[in-house]
Amino acid sequence: LHPDGIRFLDWWLERVTHYAYNVREQGLFTDQKWLDLVPSFFRNVHIRRVAGLNVGFWRVCSEHDFTEDSLGRLQFCGEPVTLMHMSRFKPGKPYLFASHLTPTVIQDSALGRFLRRYANELLEHQRIQQ
Repeated sequence: LHPDGIRFLDWWLERVTHYAYNVREQGLFTDQKWLDLVPSFFRNVHIRRVAGLNVGFWRVCSEHDFTEDSLGRLQFCGEPVTLMHMSRFKPGKPYLFASHLTPTVIQDSALGRFLRRYANELLEHQRIQQ
């Protein structure tokens, strides 16, 4: 890891440990605003503008934004999903990826198949841990 990467991680740890407020009326939501400042404070930072990176419910307009490649891997807006936020996901309800997607996710869609696989993996992991 580059020294700037270590310096960034130390800086970010300090911010999220002591200053990660959820005060949306002031534009603060945990770690997000601190990350906005990173390019200003760190030289060797590269911003990746790749659709499949950092896919979260807040970026999804429709389940039709998702497709599968020839091997069945999930894609978002035509690019492979490499990081997906699954906060608030309930494995018992894989059709509820995001509350703003109405109707709920269709079971026989690329996103629906992915969410079912993910839910099954979580449930299997929970079973093994018991």
